[in-house]
Amino acid sequence: MNFFRRNLDILRQQHPYIDSKVFKRAPSDELNIVSTPSGAPTGIIDGNFIHSKYNPVKEARRIIKREVQDEITLCIFYGFGLGYLEEAFHTFNPDIPIAVIEPDIALFLKALHSRDLSDLLSSPRIIWFLEEKPESTIMKIENMPLAGLQIIRLRSVFMKNTQYYQRLDILLQSLLDRKNVNINTLTRFGRLWVRNLLQNIEIFIKAPGISNLVNFFSGIPSLVLAAGPSLDQVLPHLKELKKRLLIISVDTSFKLCLKQGIEPDFLIIVDPQYWNTRHLDWTDPKNTVLISESSTHPRVFRSLYLPTSFISSFFPLGQFMESITGQKGVIGTGGSVSTTAWDFARTIGAHPIYMAGLDLGFPQKKTHCRGAFFEEQMHILSSRLRPAEMSIYRYLQEANLFLTASNSKSTCYTDRRMVIYKWWFENQMKQYSMNSARAILSYNLSQEGVKIEGMPYINISRLLNLPPIREEIDSRIKRAKKIISSHEKENINQKHYALSIFQALEELQADLKQLVVLADQGLNICRSLGSSPIPGRAVDHAFKELNKLDKRILKLSSRQVAGFLFQSLIQKILKSADGKKSLTEVLKTTGNIYRELKQSSRYHIDLINRSLTRLNYSKVIAP
Repeated sequence: MNFFRRNLDILRQQHPYIDSKVFKRAPSDELNIVSTPSGAPTGIIDGNFIHSKYNPVKEARRIIKREVQDEITLCIFYGFGLGYLEEAFHTFNPDIPIAVIEPDIALFLKALHSRDLSDLLSSPRIIWFLEEKPESTIMKIENMPLAGLQIIRLRSVFMKNTQYYQRLDILLQSLLDRKNVNINTLTRFGRLWVRNLLQNIEIFIKAPGISNLVNFFSGIPSLVLAAGPSLDQVLPHLKELKKRLLIISVDTSFKLCLKQGIEPDFLIIVDPQYWNTRHLDWTDPKNTVLISESSTHPRVFRSLYLPTSFISSFFPLGQFMESITGQKGVIGTGGSVSTTAWDFARTIGAHPIYMAGLDLGFPQKKTHCRGAFFEEQMHILSSRLRPAEMSIYRYLQEANLFLTASNSKSTCYTDRRMVIYKWWFENQMKQYSMNSARAILSYNLSQEGVKIEGMPYINISRLLNLPPIREEIDSRIKRAKKIISSHEKENINQKHYALSIFQALEELQADLKQLVVLADQGLNICRSLGSSPIPGRAVDHAFKELNKLDKRILKLSSRQVAGFLFQSLIQKILKSADGKKSLTEVLKTTGNIYRELKQSSRYHIDLINRSLTRLNYSKVIAP
């Protein structure tokens, strides 16, 4: 029987996203198909059986039953073989998505010749990654349910492509780290973000968004200043560079620019923490434009009196406010202020974009450029028995460093957190590559820093040879400030605008109060059910009441605002959603949701009430 033609037709029909070019390759000569006593074929590579030589179907089912976890949301298979493992998993878990990653297309094509795989190949729950680069694979896996991820390696095939799968492991771990960082960051800073935003409400109302600056600096080359160790090599040239480039500084490098007698054109700040504002101590800029996120720590706006433009909020409460004020302007975020600064440069049309101090690692085991706030703090807090060098050593030891390729064709120490940023930049470089209609050229001035694919190293001498264009840059900066100023005056003078904000907050507060009442009712029902044995009819009635409450909750617009603060609980619940739960466990989980919803709503109500008290109409409306 010609299995190959039938298998291939099904695969093409059900999965048209697969590049048809891969099917034109010749099947592998390394894989020999042999029969087994069970009647199911098996394969041999380099003298080793890739499946059981007696009964590969039974073996695969035994492995899947033994290895697969209960709370799985996605299973990734490294290597296809003859598909027995994937087939067994799909039989036992028909609703769980599968990702099959096979870099050796010749082996895969030989497998299509070996047996009837029509049931497996026709399944819409399986995504195929055939001869795809690890980076491309990771970009697609990112949108799959990763809460309960499991990887199954077909060892004999895995060993043939060890380097490929090791690269894939690093990228996959970086992806998981980034998602965990996002959840952990939200858990740690969620309440701070909400508090800061509501304390910044007056300036949030008045200040325009960066949407007014889209492509405003089209064709102007820009220099983005991060605060990695390699910034030391750039700072002495800053006066000459400012004549030739638009200067965009992040908060950690801003003070260092001022020490060179240079005030950046733009300052990017997105961190909500107090300690991050200390980077700006003893600074008194006059000409810089501040670009900020609405939940930045309020101390920034109290200490810097600069023309300010906001980027769109990352959070539901900020997005709710923007539904009244208008969207400020979306900026991509990769978890670092440097990623925000790069995307801001792209948004305003700057081209090319040169990155300085973007090491994404620890060249020569240095942590910061000289004079950075955290480096100075280490020296201030040092003592004879605890010198600054000890703090740096402990920092590097706890970071679990590893070596990766650098721009100098050597290696550089980095950690998993930095790899997340590297991965983000590389995705952006691909998205805005020269093959795209939205091509953005980006270069890195850090020779010893981590290599970022698509962002080649360039020597600073190339920048110093660019023609002076400061007059044109200053002209555009002046026009940008006028736009910001006129927007602020317009909003201040429109009484109805301020009133609409005030009324929106009052309505949100009233909505949240309803949410508290409903959550409290749900919590009481869960407590009553769990307190003592209850007849089945009473349980059914209680669950019907809970369903009614849930429907009422879903109708409230405030649910997303309140739900923002307990995402870690939601992720935990999603991870265990497919497991079998007892009534007690279900009630405990449901009760936890209502409890968190109630607490979050009360927290928002209290902060909104303070904002409404502080929000003096005369301050908002006065010219």
